[in-house]
Amino acid sequence: MGGPQAGILAGDPGLIARLRRNPLFRALRLDKLIYQALEVTLRNLVLERWDEIPAIRMISQSSEELRLRSEKLHRQLDGLRAAVTEGSSVIGGGSTPGQPLRSWLIAIDCPDVEAMERRCRLSEPPVVGRIEDGRLVFDLRTVLANEEEELVRVIRAAILEPG
Repeated sequence: MGGPQAGILAGDPGLIARLRRNPLFRALRLDKLIYQALEVTLRNLVLERWDEIPAIRMISQSSEELRLRSEKLHRQLDGLRAAVTEGSSVIGGGSTPGQPLRSWLIAIDCPDVEAMERRCRLSEPPVVGRIEDGRLVFDLRTVLANEEEELVRVIRAAILEPG
């Protein structure tokens, strides 16, 4: 559904009553914030407001849109050994585990790719890339448009930071 991780008990009222008496029910029950996020997600699904659900918005971005965004961000990385390359995004768990989607990636060449990946991950805010073919790559499918400037800042800081 693209919303919060949440389980919903439905079915036979007697069985539900027995489950609610189990001590694990209290430990695993949802809090008010999860209920709120679940309500908002379900309302957006019913009203077919797909762009209001971040996971669905990310999954539904076209390869062409991602290519244009990647090229624009690449221009902001002038002076770095970076390239826009065709690749794929992998949708997480749920109903489509491991299903690839065509994407465009920002690939960074650097002397110590593992150290740069670590610096990005430990930055503020943390940025998670992946290592492919000896390069650190970033997939804009999971980056909101208003986060792109911050991503550029983190990449520049990570590559320029000493070892």
